[in-house]
Amino acid sequence: MGRHAKRGVIIESTFNRVQNPRFAIRQCFCPYPQGSFRGDTDMPGRSVTLKLGHDSYFLGPRHAVCRELHASLPRQSASLLDAGLSDPGAMRTLLDFVAANDPARDFDEAPEDREVLRRAKRLLNGGVHVLVRLDGPASHACAGPAVQVDAASGTLRPDLAITAEEESLVERGDIRAFWLSRLHKLDPVARIGFGLWSRSAEEYRAAIERGNPEYWDHKGFAYWEGITRTTIVNLSVGLNKAGFRGNMRQEREKIRNVGKAVARMHIDYVKADYRYSYGKIRGLLSKQQVADYHHEAFAEFHIQPDNYGGTWLRAVPDEMEFRIYGFLYCHDCDSDEGYPGPAR
Repeated sequence: MGRHAKRGVIIESTFNRVQNPRFAIRQCFCPYPQGSFRGDTDMPGRSVTLKLGHDSYFLGPRHAVCRELHASLPRQSASLLDAGLSDPGAMRTLLDFVAANDPARDFDEAPEDREVLRRAKRLLNGGVHVLVRLDGPASHACAGPAVQVDAASGTLRPDLAITAEEESLVERGDIRAFWLSRLHKLDPVARIGFGLWSRSAEEYRAAIERGNPEYWDHKGFAYWEGITRTTIVNLSVGLNKAGFRGNMRQEREKIRNVGKAVARMHIDYVKADYRYSYGKIRGLLSKQQVADYHHEAFAEFHIQPDNYGGTWLRAVPDEMEFRIYGFLYCHDCDSDEGYPGPAR
């Protein structure tokens, strides 16, 4: 197989004394402890492939994947491993993986690539508790959103980090494309964000019907369209109370400006969530964070906080409202752990 630089690593779980898990990319292959993944009894022994980014992907057991991503797993092909045959660096990584985990350890000094591949598949399908990261062209064939390792649960989750392209979309005023990108990442706020700015009801319906049922909370188009319509009404009423007067075209343009401000705030808050690791999952906002940045964006247009649908009961504390009906629009938001409130 020759001597080649490695083009892959595994992700190894490490813990400090206060039980705070962290994950590091290391040039070694160490198995995860049994039970370190949430739901590790779910279909054990089946390996899956998920893209890590533009040019890398993860291989590992199905139970290492958060349930929000399970709907995309049947579309993943185990044959993606075969792409490693065209990449000497990836094959070197797989050889190291097999050498560290195969109890037989009866390799020739220079095993054939297909033999390495066969043993790697056997180990992964046998439930070895390892996440293998490989760099190579197979990632282009991976369906579903890019993923990250969640330190709290030890699972693979959608990568919610804000990209330069997403920032550029908002600056160019393409709010629809921004929320579509966030929708692909299973960002909870995108369910309504994309509904507000999709090209048509048919496009929104298609996104819901083709999407992950768990992400959409097993609720259909009529439910989410109803929430979207309520959001538009709330914005219109809020602008009217703030003194805005204009025709229908002018109101649509004003609502678009509010939408841009909300998208910019979403970007800021997700970045801060990554920087300070609020809650349990980096990049996943809590209902309080979402409410706070809506309030900030609305304030730019003199819209009152109670025109945001998540805090429309003015006399009731926000946290109580979240408990009463927050699950109706964000069943999968993060916790408030460590979040000190808005910085501005």
